[in-house]
Amino acid sequence: IPIILLSAKSSLDDRISGLEQGIDDYITKPFSATYLKIRIKSLLHQRKELQEIYWKAWSEKLNNTQETTLEEKLTPSQPQIISYDEQFMQQVMQVMEEQMENSELTVDEFAQLLNLGRSVFYQKLKSIIGLSPVDFIREIRIKRAVQLIDSGEYNFSQVAYMTGFNDPKYFGKCFKRQMGMTPSEYKENKRDDS
Repeated sequence: IPIILLSAKSSLDDRISGLEQGIDDYITKPFSATYLKIRIKSLLHQRKELQEIYWKAWSEKLNNTQETTLEEKLTPSQPQIISYDEQFMQQVMQVMEEQMENSELTVDEFAQLLNLGRSVFYQKLKSIIGLSPVDFIREIRIKRAVQLIDSGEYNFSQVAYMTGFNDPKYFGKCFKRQMGMTPSEYKENKRDDS
């Protein structure tokens, strides 16, 4: 959620302090209502674009199942400055990976694992990727299910349990809602494409 601070304090130190606290913009009084409206639209547009970028990046990362070579494992990663949102999403994905098979995972428990309150977790996740925690968990589980089905090593019941679904029928329903086809149809289409 973008945060704009409207303040009568206009010193450079005050502005820097505000920006260091994580606000998106610092506007001093008196201010133009037109400028404020345009700034809000701009920030919301930027957030929407970031949602799309993050979601695409995390989807690709989840789908990237290639083995790394020994050389890649021994090469230090490039130092990067990571935004708070990206750091947050890395933590979210780490928890999701650890809890993938946990069919009892609740939004409250997920938030607690991130040391956040439920509402803060909900708002932050929704603002970054545009999905509620429940929808996000289901989306990631179905993406993992696709990976497991593609591997050809597991039957659909095993895939359901490995992705945190207690009921293979419910898994099939969720899979169809997200993928537009049942797991069987998906597997058949993959076989036909080969």
